[in-house]
Amino acid sequence: MSTISASRDAARSIKNLLPAIPAVSYTTVPVEKLLMPPDLFDEKVLDLDGSDKDFLLPIIAAKSDNASTLVIVDGCKRARHFFNTGQTNSICGIFPDVLNEKAIGLLRIMLNQKRHLHIRESVLFLNWLEKNCARENFEATAAALGFSPTHRFELKPLLSCEDTVLDAVAQERLSLRAAGDLCLMGPQDRGVFLETFHDVVLSQQTQREFLEWLPEIAYTRKTSVEMLLRSNDVQATITDKNLNGPQKIEAIRALLFSWKYPLYNDALKRWKKSAYATIQSVLENQPSSNVVFVPAPAFEKNRLEIRISIAHAKAAREIFQRMAEVPEKTWSQLVYPIIT
Repeated sequence: MSTISASRDAARSIKNLLPAIPAVSYTTVPVEKLLMPPDLFDEKVLDLDGSDKDFLLPIIAAKSDNASTLVIVDGCKRARHFFNTGQTNSICGIFPDVLNEKAIGLLRIMLNQKRHLHIRESVLFLNWLEKNCARENFEATAAALGFSPTHRFELKPLLSCEDTVLDAVAQERLSLRAAGDLCLMGPQDRGVFLETFHDVVLSQQTQREFLEWLPEIAYTRKTSVEMLLRSNDVQATITDKNLNGPQKIEAIRALLFSWKYPLYNDALKRWKKSAYATIQSVLENQPSSNVVFVPAPAFEKNRLEIRISIAHAKAAREIFQRMAEVPEKTWSQLVYPIIT
C-alpha cells in the first residue's frame, strides 16, 4: 500500500491542467450505463479489504460522447461489485459537461489522493500520467498529483515490467527496491527467479544479494541466470522436503557464495578435509563424544570456534590430550586455510 498526497501549492497548480470543475449533481442511474475509465482500473485490485469497499459512497461519473453511457471517475471497485452482485441502480454524482479522457484521468487521480493505494493502482496511475502528459510536464504534473520524486523512482521499474513481477511485489514476495534489480535481467531470467523462490520468503537483504550475485556468476560461467537456477544443485535444495524455508535459503546462499567466490570454495573444501581428519584423530577412542570446528564466516577472521561434547569424565582428559598433540601447522590451516 502507498499514499499519494499533494502539497497545498501543488494541489492548487493542478487546476491549471483541468477545465473548471463544476459541482456534481446526484441522481440514480442504471449500473449498466457505467463504463470503466480507459487504462485507469485494474481488475486485480478488487481483492482489497475493508475501507476500500465502502459501498455506501456514491459513484462519481462523467458524461461520455455516447449519451447513453457514463464514464466512472471515482468508484470503480464499487461499480464492479454492483455488476457482480446484480445490483441494477446506483447513486451517482455526475459532472454536467462531457469531459475528455485526459480530464477524467487527472480527476480520477486527484480524487484518490490521501487514500492508501494498492501498488497496482499506484503503477497504473503513474503509467497513465507518463503516457498522457507531455514529457516536459510529466514531472510537475506527477508531483502536483502527489507522486514524490522518490516514489516515482521506486515505481519506475514496474511501469514496463510483466504482470508476474507486479504480482510478486503486490504479494510482498519481492520488495519494491529489489524490483529494479530484477528488471535489469531478461524476461526469461526474471520468470525463473520468481518461480524458484515463489514458496520461500527472501528477506530484502537476501533478495539484493541474490539479484546482485546471479548475473555476475552467470557472466563468469558464460551461462544464464535461468540455467543457474534450474541447475540440479539449486533445484534439489528448493524441493528438499527435509528442509524448511530458512534452511533452503541458507543452503542456496552458501551455494551461490561458493560459485561467486571459487577460491573460497576451494579453500572450504580443503578446510573440511583437514577438519574431518583432525576430528577423527581426536575422537579415535571416544566415539560417544563429539567435537565440532566452526570457522569464521568466509574465513574473514583468523578465528576457529571449537565445540566439545563429552559422554564421561575420562573422555575429556583423552580428547584434550589428543588435541594437544595436533601439530601447530594443522591448527594454523584450520584457523585460516590459506596458510600452507
